[in-house]
Amino acid sequence: MGESRLINLNNALTSGFNLQTNGNGKGRGGACSGDSGGPVFLGDVTSNTIVAVTSFGLNPWCRGIDFSFRTDTVAVIEWIRSVLTEDQFAQISFVEV
Repeated sequence: MGESRLINLNNALTSGFNLQTNGNGKGRGGACSGDSGGPVFLGDVTSNTIVAVTSFGLNPWCRGIDFSFRTDTVAVIEWIRSVLTEDQFAQISFVEV
């Protein structure tokens, strides 16, 4: 599992909707084709708290800065609610920062 560091939450490419991370950290790579939709977890390898979904990277060789769409936005929460039953939705714990 790669480890990343949050770089930015609000610049021209994030617009507040994306997490900007340093890829997998320590120059070992980042998001690649096929990674889109994968989870970004908060915490260590035991975490099941998803804070974003992999969206895109800026380097065609899967190295460098990555961007992931945040799951704490109103649009995402409304979409989650629309595809789950009320009982399923009630079981979700949302992280508030």
